[in-house]
Amino acid sequence: MLRFESLTVIRHGESAYNELREKKKVDPFYTKFLDVYYQRKENSAEVKRVALELVDHLKAAVYDNFETPLTDNGKSQAQSTGIQLRQRGELPDLVVVSPHVRAIETFDFIKKGWPEIADIPLAEEERIREQERGLYLNFNDWKIFTVFHPEQEELMSTQGHYWYRYPQGENIPDVRLRVGAWITSIIGSQHKNVLAITHHIPILSVRANLENIPWANLMELDRKDTPINCGVTRYSRRNDVGELCELSLDSYNQKLY
Repeated sequence: MLRFESLTVIRHGESAYNELREKKKVDPFYTKFLDVYYQRKENSAEVKRVALELVDHLKAAVYDNFETPLTDNGKSQAQSTGIQLRQRGELPDLVVVSPHVRAIETFDFIKKGWPEIADIPLAEEERIREQERGLYLNFNDWKIFTVFHPEQEELMSTQGHYWYRYPQGENIPDVRLRVGAWITSIIGSQHKNVLAITHHIPILSVRANLENIPWANLMELDRKDTPINCGVTRYSRRNDVGELCELSLDSYNQKLY
């Protein structure tokens, strides 16, 4: 049996949804919504009316979670990351990609900077997809969502971000469990060096599983050093553990563009 040697995980490049969050900050429709949102207890009917206007206004820029593409900037990030990884001269023997379009496109543009990786076996893996957010996806904005579902704001406040489960979706422990099962399967596979293209919460879940990070510490890590677009995180096998496969963190959230 081959000895598993390394796991490299990369977050997808900047997506249209990432870009939308920045655009909202200067969008006059969104500014108008915020003005009434913070006064919603005094005039709930008005805030719902403005929220509905904003939902219609944002529809053209909102994609289904699976179909959200990269921006031009995200494509550039991925290609530059590929160029830098190629210079290291360390080809994996398996590439694993989330089924989300933004992850698939990230690998496509990594290949432009790293052509040799196109010959490596490729597997699509649902267990490393992003956290499912269920009903929230109809709004794609937490404040708009809670205007129409105020009970969810109360539940989030009570449970906290880590434990809160989106209606018809997942919480972070759900993602942590499926990512943990995936890690176990690749360590026990006939591969030595694996590269995966994945997402924000799955990358935190990789760290939580491999480093036994408690949930409160994981949320603190996310606040202080959240996974960046095309950030590269790498683990390698420790040489002093005999037949056991213990992986230690070599680098986290490395920016190569």
